[in-house]
Amino acid sequence: EAANRSSTTGKNSFFGLGSAAKYDGQRPRWYNLYGAPLGVQGKRGGIQNRYGGIEASTYRGRVLVSMEIITKPSSKEQQVAHRVPFRFKPTEGLKPMAVKYYLRCFAIMGSEIPTFRTAGAISSIKMALLVSIGNYQIKYSFEQNRRGVVIWNDYQTLKNIELPVTIEDVPDVCIYLIKGPPRSQSICYCRVPAASLLKEQFLAEPKWYQLRADPGRGTKRQGGIALTVNPGAVLLKLGLGLAEDAIDPQFAWNETQLKKKVVDLAPYCLRVYVFQARHLPASDDNGLLDPYVKVRFCGKKDKTKIHSMTTAPLFYETLQFHEMLPKDKNYGPDIVLQVWDNDRFGSNTPMAMLRFPLIECVELASEASRFPQPVWRRLTDVNGEHVAGELLISAALIKKREASEKFNKPEAITPQMRQAWVEVTALGVRQLKTYRLRTPREPYVRIDVPAPNDGGTYVKTKSSKKPSGRNANFIQRRIISVEMPENALYAQQMDLRVYDARSISTPLLGACTVDLAKKMSWNADEYEPPQTELFDDTEARRREDERLEQERQAAALKAGKPADDDDDDFDDDDGGNDKDVHKPQRVGVSFGDDDEEERDEEDALLGGIEEGAEVRMQYELERYEKPPLGGTAEDSGIGAFHPMIVTELPMVYEDYLYQQEQERAAEELLLKEEEEREGRRGILSSLSARFKHATDLGLGTEEEGFKLSDLDISFPTQWAAADFLEGREWWTEEHDGHELENYLKTKPFETYQVYRGRYHPDPSKSTLRSVGVFKGIVRVLDQDPLIVGELIPEKLLRERTYMVRLYVIRGANLQPVDSNSADPYLRVKLGKDVDERKREHLDRTLKPNFYQTFEFQTTLPGPSVLKIQVKDWNRFYPIHELIGETKIDLEDRWFHPEWQKLDATRQGEINKLKPIEVRSLRKETSSVTQGQLYMWLEIRPDWEARRDPKVELEGPEKKKFEVRVICWKSIEVPREMGDYYCQFWIGDSRKQKTDIHWRCRYGKASWNWRIKIPVTLPLDSPEKGRLAIQLWDQDILKWNDVIGENEIDLYKFFLKAYHEKRTVNVFKLINDAREKKLAEEQGLITEEDLEEEDDDSGSDDDDEDNDENEDNDADEDEDDGGDRKEDPNQDLETGEEPLLGEEDTEAADDGDEENKDKTKKKKKKKKDTTNSDDDEFDEGPPPDPKEAEKQDAEYFVKQLKELVGLGEIDSTAQWIKLTYHDRRRGKVYNRGRVAISIEILPEEEAEIRPAGHGRSEPNSNPYLPPTTGRMALSSFYNPFALCVALLGDRMAYQILCVCCCIIILVALGFLGMYWTSFYTLLLSLGIA
Repeated sequence: EAANRSSTTGKNSFFGLGSAAKYDGQRPRWYNLYGAPLGVQGKRGGIQNRYGGIEASTYRGRVLVSMEIITKPSSKEQQVAHRVPFRFKPTEGLKPMAVKYYLRCFAIMGSEIPTFRTAGAISSIKMALLVSIGNYQIKYSFEQNRRGVVIWNDYQTLKNIELPVTIEDVPDVCIYLIKGPPRSQSICYCRVPAASLLKEQFLAEPKWYQLRADPGRGTKRQGGIALTVNPGAVLLKLGLGLAEDAIDPQFAWNETQLKKKVVDLAPYCLRVYVFQARHLPASDDNGLLDPYVKVRFCGKKDKTKIHSMTTAPLFYETLQFHEMLPKDKNYGPDIVLQVWDNDRFGSNTPMAMLRFPLIECVELASEASRFPQPVWRRLTDVNGEHVAGELLISAALIKKREASEKFNKPEAITPQMRQAWVEVTALGVRQLKTYRLRTPREPYVRIDVPAPNDGGTYVKTKSSKKPSGRNANFIQRRIISVEMPENALYAQQMDLRVYDARSISTPLLGACTVDLAKKMSWNADEYEPPQTELFDDTEARRREDERLEQERQAAALKAGKPADDDDDDFDDDDGGNDKDVHKPQRVGVSFGDDDEEERDEEDALLGGIEEGAEVRMQYELERYEKPPLGGTAEDSGIGAFHPMIVTELPMVYEDYLYQQEQERAAEELLLKEEEEREGRRGILSSLSARFKHATDLGLGTEEEGFKLSDLDISFPTQWAAADFLEGREWWTEEHDGHELENYLKTKPFETYQVYRGRYHPDPSKSTLRSVGVFKGIVRVLDQDPLIVGELIPEKLLRERTYMVRLYVIRGANLQPVDSNSADPYLRVKLGKDVDERKREHLDRTLKPNFYQTFEFQTTLPGPSVLKIQVKDWNRFYPIHELIGETKIDLEDRWFHPEWQKLDATRQGEINKLKPIEVRSLRKETSSVTQGQLYMWLEIRPDWEARRDPKVELEGPEKKKFEVRVICWKSIEVPREMGDYYCQFWIGDSRKQKTDIHWRCRYGKASWNWRIKIPVTLPLDSPEKGRLAIQLWDQDILKWNDVIGENEIDLYKFFLKAYHEKRTVNVFKLINDAREKKLAEEQGLITEEDLEEEDDDSGSDDDDEDNDENEDNDADEDEDDGGDRKEDPNQDLETGEEPLLGEEDTEAADDGDEENKDKTKKKKKKKKDTTNSDDDEFDEGPPPDPKEAEKQDAEYFVKQLKELVGLGEIDSTAQWIKLTYHDRRRGKVYNRGRVAISIEILPEEEAEIRPAGHGRSEPNSNPYLPPTTGRMALSSFYNPFALCVALLGDRMAYQILCVCCCIIILVALGFLGMYWTSFYTLLLSLGIA
């Protein structure tokens, strides 16, 4: 669209030069650019300069850009990235206006600042601070770095800096940490979104800003490992706002008071209580680490004890720090907690960290006071991004009377404990992966339950290699007596470690942890009883959401606020004055009051703004108060805006005008489309009905319209009734047949993924992965397990041999891998047994009917994962692509009580059979379902499987049919002349076409052409039962043009022909049913007549002479040259196509009303004859001779017309409306109608009733008369007639007129030379 506007501009000037047009596109805006530090290019700054984002540290300028999405581009537009000339005239309003801002920054201190030393120097290098916005900077002096603490305590202001008025165009505030002389260089940075500062309006409290190491500087070359471990943080009080707001006393900063708060110190004792950790990221290759916690505060550090080989250590330690701290805790340093991994033979590795604000510390009355309630806090990396792991900590401050006061050693923080027993029913391990290319031989599990002060213990299961090392069974019950906390907050994690008992070493194969808080029966809030683990995580997430919603509502009610009242992110900063309801709320910037005096004062301060721009700026600022236009919280890509802030960005004045213009244009477009829609409402309604279901459409006129479902036509619902489906469809009928796990709901055993490898924030570098599954049941008991008893007796878990039978019926909605279709086959794997059936692949289908049975012999407990894969067979490629797979855990089914109830017989009652389930196919590389499988599963003991043979799955018998389509003629094609032919196909069949009606005039083509399409039933899917029709215009010099098209759904008629094993004439069947329906509604026929008619038809079938009569009828038909054609209006004249919802109301011949009257008289006479009790041989009164002669004459004329091809369409034919969908304009056009007949014949009957292709011999069943309206041979002897036939009437007459004009001009030119002589002769004779 922009290109079109640009090209249009060039047309109004000489060779594209001259005055440019005014730009009327999307309003341009500033886009801020960020990259590497100045002077850093190449590999070091490549990522920052290329991608920008939060990794970019330096402001690099801005560009003015406008972008828009063209929904309907011109066909001339290129489909690749390209450039077009920019010929628009720049205007003053095109560039967003700028206003003056104030930036205030009070730099207080830095904490955990990296320390750098020069060679031979005793003290560390000094550090400075730089704060910038755009090209404006604030520099702070170099100060000494004392053990990671740098104090600046300096306040500076940038005044009257010009920045864009719109919030999203304002660049970020950048903070840089600079190491000192002799060579100054920035090493760390932080970017703060300007929108977050404008929101605070100079009222923000001091805040710690986490620094990031600058990737462009090369932290390793700087000589400071601390840059990668902890770049540090700075405490700043930042404020950004308009210059007019800065002078408001409400937003004034008192520099003296700010500096006084920093130096007003008091002695404190800080106590950091470290209780425990959980889910720590693994640092070693075995999936564990040796963690300890290091605490840093005010340049000092302390650490806890080291715990070996665990991801959930119990510390229960208190660390103390004695420091002089500001009385105002907002100006105090943060507490930094780091989790390290202890390496015995190398350097320790930092894993994660946590910053604890000093203001959140509870101030205790004395050193003997009890520690505050701890809270689980998530860990982050050095850049502040969340990583795996949490710490349970709390912190408290104790004010000291004097700095030299000493405190005693803190008391132990161990919670109150109680005696408990941990019971682990170990079923076994499943699907263990190889370790260093060696398959596990005899694995065993070590179970550790830690306790405070090393009071924990552990037990081991026996090593087992049955039935295999990868799927070893333990079937043991292990009990651990241990002390556990009364409060579930302090519940420990149980460690599970899987080892391989080899002859020389016992390598650790993998490990995991189990949260015991949810296993404690005295934890009423979170307790989960055994065997309640859900199969589907969706249900668990739903329950968790309900719990969180209840907690939110309870918290809202406690606060005296409605639960659904969300907090407004932008508060009213006008001092709580609510009197002026219409006064806009100040968001991010303020506008001053409505007082004229204050407005005059602001005008004086804004003297640099032109007169007309002031009103515009004020309007733009007021637009900040409007609700956000978008509903999604996403980053706009300008700077590092927080998502919450971006959603509330305002609309500016130009955008407001542009939106109004777009809304006005949209209203005009809607009105225009509404007018056009009135003209094509019938077309669209018919299309919508056709797409909904092509056979369930209106029949008859608008007053007497019917749907196919309203007619008395019985259609089967399936191809064949399978005996093996009886009693197994209850699950699909009641619950839509999803996975049977939705019926079982809970697992009989708990599964815990076992992991091995090292964690890394970059997924490409992380080796942490799942290496197997531990299966069992974990219980925490408060009574002796000998009293409680076993949950599952061990004798029920004894190994037995079972027969697994899998019955796969069909697949549905398969997603093709590399094309529009697939050749699917099944591959099933259980343990080491694999059954792959490549040779039974199905060709070119996405809805395959497999009907295959798989049988495996297995041991349970044992290898339990049944993997069912659907693959795409490839003839020329050795690897067959995976379409999708599904997995079933046999143990979770066999040991489930609900599964055991199925197929069970108790007290003479048989329960439900194993149902058919619909399983979704998935791939690891995609979260989208790749299709579905219809199947059921049986698990039978070996002796029972020998007694009951497997069910044989057989699909419906394949039968061959022939679809005969007769294309008669067309009408109402909106073209004066053309070379028309029709094309037909069903599903994937070969496309067939009629002959070409050359130079057809006025859209009335005549073909009388028979198309024979072979079909094999049953079909794979209903979509393959659609007859496609296309009308084409043949062109010799260029490609052919499609005029119109349509589809007819024959799926139900295929079902009827398949079941009844006879010929089905589609339109005759529908017309007969419609006539009966109309006659029944009009009272011309009753139910008793219909019953008598059925009885008569039944008696006719039992007639001994039936075969002879049929032979005689066939002979008569042959004598007549084909089937007898009946008048389509002899019963009821509708004239519309029943398969498109709107039938033709125009008659095909004159005299329709007369035929309709005769039809009614015949029906009435027939009814009177039926109800009569006279003898059937009683002829009644003699007919009128004149009437009989008239009927005979009409019948003779009708037969003659049909013989020469001028008659009406056959009674088995119907007019089908053709349409053309212009997708570029979004319109549907009517392109005429085609008369066709459709007949579905079994292969045997097609051989008995032969018919040739087109009009070739044998031209019978029915006879196809010659075509009409085509060019005659006599046309070649008459040049004028030939010209009219080839060019059409209009073109021929135009050419004739041109020729006459040329002849007249030639005659005038030839006779002009004799004009003088002729004029002289006339003068001499005295005539002129």
